[in-house]
Amino acid sequence: IGAVAKLALAHPEVSLRVIKDGKEELHTVGDGQLISAIRSVMGRQSAQEMVELNSHYERYTLSGYISKPSATRGTRGNQIFFVNGRLVRSKTMTAALEEAYRNRLMVGRYPSCVLHLRLPEHLVDVNVHPAKIEVKFINERDIFDCLRYGVEGALDRASGRVEMRLSTEKEAVHAAAQKTLGTTIKAPSAAAKPQKQEAFHKMSAEDYRAFAQLLKEAPRVQPSKEVLEQLRASAPEKKPPAQQAPLMERSEQAPQKKAVRPEKQPDTTLPPPQEQQAFELPTQAWRLVGEVLDTYLIVEQGRSMLLIDKHAAHERLLFEKYRKQTEPIMPQYLLTPLLCTMEREAAAILLENERLLSDYGFAVSDYGDGTLAVGQIPSELSPAAAEDTLCMLADDLKSGKQLTPNALRDTLLHTISCKAAVKGGQHSEPLEREAIVREVLSREDLKYCPHGRPICLELTASQIEKQFKR
Repeated sequence: IGAVAKLALAHPEVSLRVIKDGKEELHTVGDGQLISAIRSVMGRQSAQEMVELNSHYERYTLSGYISKPSATRGTRGNQIFFVNGRLVRSKTMTAALEEAYRNRLMVGRYPSCVLHLRLPEHLVDVNVHPAKIEVKFINERDIFDCLRYGVEGALDRASGRVEMRLSTEKEAVHAAAQKTLGTTIKAPSAAAKPQKQEAFHKMSAEDYRAFAQLLKEAPRVQPSKEVLEQLRASAPEKKPPAQQAPLMERSEQAPQKKAVRPEKQPDTTLPPPQEQQAFELPTQAWRLVGEVLDTYLIVEQGRSMLLIDKHAAHERLLFEKYRKQTEPIMPQYLLTPLLCTMEREAAAILLENERLLSDYGFAVSDYGDGTLAVGQIPSELSPAAAEDTLCMLADDLKSGKQLTPNALRDTLLHTISCKAAVKGGQHSEPLEREAIVREVLSREDLKYCPHGRPICLELTASQIEKQFKR
């Protein structure tokens, strides 16, 4: 159904149905909404993880949907491009898409998209390939910029919060039931010796409820029409029940109205603690509740509870700070040089790039036998993390021979930011926590760490109440 699926994404205004061996494989509603076609072709979960895109660049119009950085794949199979309604393959469009996601994805992960590009017919050549699936643009640079900046704009405008998904009661029951069935009912193997079967099987209350629920939802075997007629004929005749008095006549007093619990009023007698003050931001007021596991900050905002990964947030904050600097990173000078011993190849490549490292706050010199003397390090980096950071930078420089200068620079900044950021499990003072939360909730560029991991997870009040059966 691949060809029909692509056709459905090209023309969401047309309803398509594919039936194979009497089973419906694909059905699109044809309501003209591209997201509806994506939901039918790629699934509901993929559609929920998409971000809408609409942009104009000179004579080009780009529209469609792209995946959030937290919803990536291991292949490029879900990168679908249309030019003037025609399904195409284009290295320029693929490169522009992945350039827009740079510094937002983990290595080896790829975004998904369904994008429609419209432009004047004379600006594209569709006769490059016999199947006319590959196209050539008159101005490849314009197409690259149109796609890259259109995707970057959509990602910047989209919410960076990832909604936490809690399993429903039905899903939990099915999981427990499958576990119960898998461990208690096993088919005997051919080589197994016959054993005496026990008359009773012990089962916990939780497993029994799960097993009973599974049996309850299992399909029932319906008796034949003849059997039903025989049962009706042999059943004793039932007398009609006596007519009962209306409810109000049988009750001695009128039913009471259901008590309504009053709204809880805020306690204004004492000022809130310093850590729990609400901060007014351009977006919405928030309250820092606390920190768990010395890693995740709990924040209340509106009708949602937010979990912020302080390491991912600080890492992204430092990365954006370094990347926007046009001058070398501010160094800190060490009174006593650090002696870092590493493999000779790693030490050699760092010495070869001594001038480049100075732009990132490092000063290294040869101490002999694969040992480097480090006289200065970036101001944000702790001396304890210097050696590990230099080893990682050596790996970056070895692989950076195939990277563009900008890509190599970003890779080096990834490593420095990761090592300089506050660590998970490391205790933070209240003022440090507040500073991180304030930056995350007030800036649009702090949504994902440079490796693509989400910074903020959201759990809504309705999700919490559902878990408590409210």
